[in-house]
Amino acid sequence: MVKPTGLFGRRTIALVVGAIALFVAQAILRSEPKIGGANQVSPPGAPVDVDATTAGPMPAWAKIYPGATLTVHPTIRVLGVTAWQVSYTVKASPDQIRAFYKDLATEEGFTETNVIGDQHFFTQDSTDNKFSYLTVRDTEGTDVEFDARTFKK
Repeated sequence: MVKPTGLFGRRTIALVVGAIALFVAQAILRSEPKIGGANQVSPPGAPVDVDATTAGPMPAWAKIYPGATLTVHPTIRVLGVTAWQVSYTVKASPDQIRAFYKDLATEEGFTETNVIGDQHFFTQDSTDNKFSYLTVRDTEGTDVEFDARTFKK
């Protein structure tokens, strides 16, 4: 039997399968209803206790802009990756939200690794934890899609 090597080694195949599974799970969960059937309002500067029944609360460094109205999505746990997703609306401009997450990144040791339009990606240098957010301005304020990911080592 020939063992896979090079570009298509076991590790590469496992990573690709894991990435596809995470992508599919996120696509499915984006259409899920709100947990508890009601929106939640975030307290000032506090982490959000998201879907504690499956993977525990979001990490303490994963914060939501104060005063936001939240829609919490179920937690995803696949191949050692735990992913939390929160959609929210807040009466703040995209620039205010950008400043909030820039300060958070600096405080928690994250580096901005990529920007695609209004979506920003960050990685924590010491742990490889990640978060991203996407802002969309509307007539009521700004809609934000926030994702946090931790990786089991």
